[in-house]
Amino acid sequence: MSSSVLSLNPQLVNNSRLRLRLFGSSESQVGDSTGSDSVSLQEAAVLVFAGLMAATASMFIELNLKVPGHAILRSVFPMLCGLSIVPRRGAGTLMSIVALVFVGGFYAGGLLRGMSIGALTSLTTIGPALDFALRRTKSPGQIFLGCALAGMVANLLALLTRGGAKFLGLEALGKKPFEVWFGSAAMTYPICGLAAGLLSALVWFSFQRKSDFGTDSAERGES
Repeated sequence: MSSSVLSLNPQLVNNSRLRLRLFGSSESQVGDSTGSDSVSLQEAAVLVFAGLMAATASMFIELNLKVPGHAILRSVFPMLCGLSIVPRRGAGTLMSIVALVFVGGFYAGGLLRGMSIGALTSLTTIGPALDFALRRTKSPGQIFLGCALAGMVANLLALLTRGGAKFLGLEALGKKPFEVWFGSAAMTYPICGLAAGLLSALVWFSFQRKSDFGTDSAERGES
């Protein structure tokens, strides 16, 4: 399996719920399995749009779940949608970069509101975390496990940054003392990350193979 940047990930292609509906079923339409295929204009547009949606959701959509750490759902859900349509290695990192560019643009335009440092951290890290966790997937189960673990890691980093900001007085503590907030958040952040990654993966990926992309090439390589 190639590890080239932006090469197609055969396992993600095969189990995506959206890729074949939008790009067809032949390998000539999605590239070859050697990783030498180039990113199309349509794919680039999808990644930019997914990054925009992640940034917009993180900044303007309030779920009001009252559970510390739930904000990661607003970033991981649109990014996994983008990864389902463009199942390429490195696509997650690109979407996070695009999202940060839009956040900067919203901030410069005076539109930034209600975004905690924790939400910004999860938005920044979820893309690279997904790329790392899914880089060598070989089965549908590994896709779902990888997405869940990526969500947990991104949310743990968000917990550390937000907890540090609260501890240093850089962010308001709210109604709860720091010790009370952190004691609760230390449990809910990783759980929310796991749940958000897994649930988003269940929406955008399937346990059943949707295509045989890369299978023939892999079999030829083994013979």
